[in-house]
Amino acid sequence: MPGSKANYRRSLVHDQNGKCFYCFLRMGDDATIEHFKSRSDFKDKLDPAINKYGNLRAAHSKCNSMVGNLPVEVKQRLHLVGKHEGSDAFFRELARVNRIAAKAHKKNKKEQQRAHRANVAYDYANRHKEDPAYAAALARLGPGIADLFENPVEPQQKPQGARQLAATTPRQGTVWGAWDKFRAKP
Repeated sequence: MPGSKANYRRSLVHDQNGKCFYCFLRMGDDATIEHFKSRSDFKDKLDPAINKYGNLRAAHSKCNSMVGNLPVEVKQRLHLVGKHEGSDAFFRELARVNRIAAKAHKKNKKEQQRAHRANVAYDYANRHKEDPAYAAALARLGPGIADLFENPVEPQQKPQGARQLAATTPRQGTVWGAWDKFRAKP
């Protein structure tokens, strides 16, 4: 197959019977090439598999931008919802996935702020140990609080990204746990 972008797009649209990979509505001029496994998922940005025909799908530009860099499993789930339940169900499921991702991002942001504050306190406590004025101030605070400053707790590791967190978080009892069971069936 010739490697031009227009030819790839035309061929993908033809292979999908003119329907979007996600919402299964007819595509017009707004068809774009969707990378099923996102470019950001590849460690080597020059990996030739990024633009292999098997990794490409045709989708509306709006669907493509809304799905973005979601993990492949989520993209597959959205595709199946659109295929079996229609475009309305696809858009509802996509909104639900985006709400979950936003909550995870907000939680991750709070954990990062908490870890940063712990790191700042730890650095401050270690930097001022030999300062006589610091020692005098600790003596005035009393033994319980002084112990906290003299033996600070090591800061926690920086929180993981949303994808790493999702990969390590148990998914039983959630929609994704049910999805895992569904995928595991022969």
